[in-house]
Amino acid sequence: MKRGHIAIASSQTNGHVYPMLPLCSELVRRGYRVTCPTNDLYAEAVRCTGASPVLLEGAPVPMNEDVKREIAALFARPFNDSQWLFGPELIWQYQRDSLKWWTDAALRAYSSDVPDLVLYDRYLPPGRILANSLSRPAILMSAHFARYKGLYTRQNGVCRTPDGYSQASGRLDEFLDQYGVPGEDGLSHTEELNIHFIPREFQYHNDWFDDHYCFAGPSLNRSFHRAWTKRGGDDPVVLISSASFLHGIGINSIDNYFQLFVEALGNSEFHCVLSVGREIGEIDKKLKNLPANFEINRTVSHLEILPHASVSVCHGGMRSILEATCNEVPVIAIPIHPNAEEVSYRAVELGLGMLLEHERLTVATVREAIASTVEDRRLRERIKEMARIFNAPGGESAAADAVERFIKC
Repeated sequence: MKRGHIAIASSQTNGHVYPMLPLCSELVRRGYRVTCPTNDLYAEAVRCTGASPVLLEGAPVPMNEDVKREIAALFARPFNDSQWLFGPELIWQYQRDSLKWWTDAALRAYSSDVPDLVLYDRYLPPGRILANSLSRPAILMSAHFARYKGLYTRQNGVCRTPDGYSQASGRLDEFLDQYGVPGEDGLSHTEELNIHFIPREFQYHNDWFDDHYCFAGPSLNRSFHRAWTKRGGDDPVVLISSASFLHGIGINSIDNYFQLFVEALGNSEFHCVLSVGREIGEIDKKLKNLPANFEINRTVSHLEILPHASVSVCHGGMRSILEATCNEVPVIAIPIHPNAEEVSYRAVELGLGMLLEHERLTVATVREAIASTVEDRRLRERIKEMARIFNAPGGESAAADAVERFIKC
């Protein structure tokens, strides 16, 4: 295949879109035509890479209030094995309808502009359907861990497959079969080439994975509008964020989460940046009259703030952990989802920061965690060394090299 048309499809959330944008830029730089099925929120970011956004026709399936309540209920209590894959029936119905909309819209969009190669997000099964329906080779990409021996997750250092896995995988297999993609265990499907935007050193049991896996490392070289000015003089900067995928679905605990940090760190020696996202409206009502050492961030990239930060408080998502580490910033991870729990556990295992259980958050525990992390010089030395290791693989350049090797085979 000559330098033709590559379609790159990812789930439409920050943690999935942002890692693939530098790869888009690199492939365009190497002479490929790159298209990305996406929505209005990320279309401009795609254009900035030189790739072409493909806005899918029709209206996406709306998340109604019943589904929002079901999701809010999940995050109001610890997940159990039957919940965390696809959740209750109502949530699966919403997901199934969303997957169907994306699949049908993408097939229409690419029917007259067939790509030579499809790269698709592991968490976007319709990308696999697109490649199969168009009879095109496919590469799986992921911003998360590769699955060791096919086991679905790693909890407290133990690799396992949850009890609810079979039902969830069966549901997905039925959906894939409707579009002519036969097989079993679609949740754990892999391709001949699987690109993971994490360092091999961060992958647990990394010596088990062969040449079918490319651990390209963090993919952070993306453009963003510089719009942040450091305030607070020499005060240590604390970046405080939550899970972006929860924004806008009406989970009240998110507002309370930010309020807790205001109570704990207000008028302290720290300058605190509350990165609340653009979709949380209630935050304006609950966080009025902030202390002078606080500011709210809705749109500024964390890559702009992290070089000035002394600690990053986050939900423990992969992108948040890697961005912080690569900028030599220790993390305080507060996971509320099993995927974030396994990332947070690995971060602590490698000495990149600490984990706080969401259920045990208090003003006292927050103050103690922030102070001890900022003052820990050994931790900072460890982070500095891990940043050097994490930045070494090459990111988008290593991923593009892997794509080109795949094309030549």
